[in-house]
Amino acid sequence: MRLGVVALVCAAAFATAAHALPDDAAVKALLHQRIAQKRAVGLAAVLFENGTTRIVTAGVARADGPAIAADTEFEIGSVTKTFTALLLADAVVGGRVRLDDPVTRYVDAPGLARDGKAVTLGQLATHSSGLPRLPRNLAPANPADPYADYDAAKLTAFLAGDVLQRTPGSAYEYSNLGAGLLGYALTMRDGGYEKALRERVLVPMRMTDTGVVLSAAQRSRFATGHDIQLHPVGPWRLDALAGAGALRSTPADMGKYLGAAVDPSGSSLAAAWKLVETPAADGPTPSLRMALAWHVATRDDRSLLWHNGQTGGFATMVAFDPVARVGVVVMSNAAIGVDDLALHMLDPSIPLSEPPTQREAVQLGRGALDRVAGRYELALDFVLTIRRDGDRAYAQATGQPEAEIFAESEYAFFYKVVDAQLRSCAHRTDA
Repeated sequence: MRLGVVALVCAAAFATAAHALPDDAAVKALLHQRIAQKRAVGLAAVLFENGTTRIVTAGVARADGPAIAADTEFEIGSVTKTFTALLLADAVVGGRVRLDDPVTRYVDAPGLARDGKAVTLGQLATHSSGLPRLPRNLAPANPADPYADYDAAKLTAFLAGDVLQRTPGSAYEYSNLGAGLLGYALTMRDGGYEKALRERVLVPMRMTDTGVVLSAAQRSRFATGHDIQLHPVGPWRLDALAGAGALRSTPADMGKYLGAAVDPSGSSLAAAWKLVETPAADGPTPSLRMALAWHVATRDDRSLLWHNGQTGGFATMVAFDPVARVGVVVMSNAAIGVDDLALHMLDPSIPLSEPPTQREAVQLGRGALDRVAGRYELALDFVLTIRRDGDRAYAQATGQPEAEIFAESEYAFFYKVVDAQLRSCAHRTDA
């Protein structure tokens, strides 16, 4: 489950001087290179500079269909979290809520307190609530659409138990659950997430091609998603956790969003944008702080704000420098990260990533698979379970759907649905 892939590489090192963004020909060359490397099917780059938005595309939306265009619909995954944060900021600016309001003021959730401290709306937005990355009762009926059946009843049931892993506000931990809960808490009494977001954020920003549920006309422009092997996959649907990653959008609409993020002065949501971009909590490293949903990387008094998103078939990256007033969005209809593309366009000193190693699966006997099957404790409250089913092996991490893994050797395995590998070196808890 990849709604929240936090790529800390982009928090580390960016140059101190602002750079002009590459021209359209250079951008197109980068996009075509990525497609030639079989790391994408279709790509769109949105560049904002000097008050002007440019959109450059390459590849196709569907194998038998049209080329990627400015009005192609993509899943944007965890970039949705920044929209949820803007919804929160708008409510704060309007005096309807406060960042330090306890979440229990808005939802029935007796488990959202620990050590005498209650989880607040602001902590949900800054990933400092103490909630786990995913709810432990997430058990999708269809692993290829892992959030579709996680409804309000399941969320409420989970929040009634002992759910916090640490004292609220004490540490950063990226949480899809927390962001989804934020969207639910803000909108459950106001017609639901999509209705509230449309009225308070999308309509004021004239983002007419962004939403959770697409119209028939928009569905005709919806790109087919692809997994890491570039095989077509179905779309994702989110229910109670919509605020964590349910949105679809187009390059043209994301251009409007990027322009407002970089320079909100002309937006009717200017005050909300200012609040949402203000650092409010510590992040996972000293050089990376959290605004409301946005990660803020700072070096030599220059700040770079970013958020990425990935679903089963799509990847998106948004990054911008509000002082230099430049920004980039890259959207792909394959579940292969595009963070490096966006960051390299924004700052050429940030290198492009190397293509992943091509891995070949070998067939292991049942005895070899049985030797690696078991439960492996990778971190506190995070266990990887490996099981054998006939001649095949499957892995499931805490709170995530199960996926098949493939052997490279007797103790080395890899996934095909995501660029990740496993080696048998962690502590096996059932040995």
